[in-house]
Amino acid sequence: MVAERTDVAAIVASAGSTNAGVIDDLAGCADVADGLGAWLHVDGAYGLAAMLLPELRDRFAGIERADSFIVDPHKWLFAPVGSCALIYRRPELASAVHTQHGPYIDSIRTGDDVFNPSDLGYQLTRRASGLPIWFALALHGVEAHRAAIRAGLRLAEAMADALDVCPETELVMRPELSVVLFRRHGWAAEDWRVWAANLLQRGTAFVAPTTHRGEPVGRLVFMHPLTPASLVDDLIASLTARG
Repeated sequence: MVAERTDVAAIVASAGSTNAGVIDDLAGCADVADGLGAWLHVDGAYGLAAMLLPELRDRFAGIERADSFIVDPHKWLFAPVGSCALIYRRPELASAVHTQHGPYIDSIRTGDDVFNPSDLGYQLTRRASGLPIWFALALHGVEAHRAAIRAGLRLAEAMADALDVCPETELVMRPELSVVLFRRHGWAAEDWRVWAANLLQRGTAFVAPTTHRGEPVGRLVFMHPLTPASLVDDLIASLTARG
């Protein structure tokens, strides 16, 4: 059925969805894209930073077949807000689509072999937003970034384990990365709102509840490498408090 489709221009897969941290079957998506002759783009804005960890590389198998992918250094690579890396397999195709022309632009072009980031996206004027992540990597090194990502993964696993054994709570799914989705038995959307507001007021955590397939659920994201392990106990206590 899929191979018979003629109206598919592109397939967008997720390498760590923002809401749940789910990683799509990238190799399977690549197979479908190849069969359709479609462009495969992978949205790794949040999760693809985890590819820095050798032990997680296999979760992203198939990323090498993408026509393009993104990762936002301002998310899990701890860069200032506003940085996004967009990578193309064949930059010349992107250039053919995005290059803009005008007398004031063409007059400064010196040849087709000159790299111009403005030819790879629709935005002409932009800040040098790649500089902060380059500087951080040059100063701290890749291993420091790997250690920071691992810290978030460890806390997410610890939180998931604690929720799994707590009688009042239930995991929606085991975390693939550092996002933990869970239920609190008997709670509706208003209960989640009040819980999150109380956590913020007490300075415990900033939590944004969400929905999963229409159901209000809790959502915790562990990213900051200096988050104390004691936060897990604090959150469990807040979920089991009476009155």
